[in-house]
Amino acid sequence: MRWFLEQEAGGPRAAQAVTAGRTASFVAVIAAQVTALAAAGLLAVGAPKLAFHIRPAAAITDSWPARRAESERRVAADPSDAAETLRLAAILISEGTSDAQRRYQRPGWADYEEEREHYQAYMTLALAGSPAIASARSLAQEIAQSGADPQLRARAWEMLSVLAALADDRDERLRCLERAWKAFPCAETRTTLESARN
Repeated sequence: MRWFLEQEAGGPRAAQAVTAGRTASFVAVIAAQVTALAAAGLLAVGAPKLAFHIRPAAAITDSWPARRAESERRVAADPSDAAETLRLAAILISEGTSDAQRRYQRPGWADYEEEREHYQAYMTLALAGSPAIASARSLAQEIAQSGADPQLRARAWEMLSVLAALADDRDERLRCLERAWKAFPCAETRTTLESARN
């Protein structure tokens, strides 16, 4: 998920430093993935699964408000900057996911499998009610439906596919990836869609 990490962390080197910690938001996705949330790559091909029993590092989660504020300032200064708008949406997804994970309380009664299911159900509900996730969805939908750049429209559809995966909605995820392929047909969008179908 190279592009996504770089946009969140502020650059390639910072992304390398947080790669391990970002499993707090997503456990390793199916092999051969690439991410396409905005400026230079395409989104993960496997359905992202929320990490079980992994909490985001405080140093990472505490930085989301500052990153969001800076991105919001840039979007306000230039509302036509679709790439920055998608970057803001990516930050909001990370912030919403991290906040939900931080609030999770482990049940003492459950065995491993029961607790895994409890955690996944909790996160699905928490993200469904997250204002940050709702804002991210709105921003991505705006670019996906009316963006001038077909590549950025494809990336917005792929971001929406991530949100569908987090909501455990496989059908919606596939629909979003199909729209991404239609918006910008290329080898990467085709690979992403074909991998998701398997």
